[in-house]
Amino acid sequence: MSVKQPESDSLRTELEKSLGPAEWSLIRKQMPKDTIIVVAPSLELIEVALAVAKNEESRVKAWIESGEITKPDLAMLSSWEKTQDRTFLCVVVHPFVLIQKFGN
Repeated sequence: MSVKQPESDSLRTELEKSLGPAEWSLIRKQMPKDTIIVVAPSLELIEVALAVAKNEESRVKAWIESGEITKPDLAMLSSWEKTQDRTFLCVVVHPFVLIQKFGN
């Protein structure tokens, strides 16, 4: 049986508190810093944020290799620039901003 560590529960709680919607017009300010990470809808954003925060290299590497987490490509950026009010689910794991498609 696996038992969660208290600090892991605390980290999850902190990440869940900071999780929320954000429009592209706000997120785009992070582009010059190259810190935006796009998370596939097939993944739970909080789980990815936890893995990044805890430096779980093998999990993060597997998601990168499968294309489930990536940096935004030019096609994505072009589309988002055309619709500045596009909303994403967002969580910050310093220095990264993890985003996931939100709503329609």
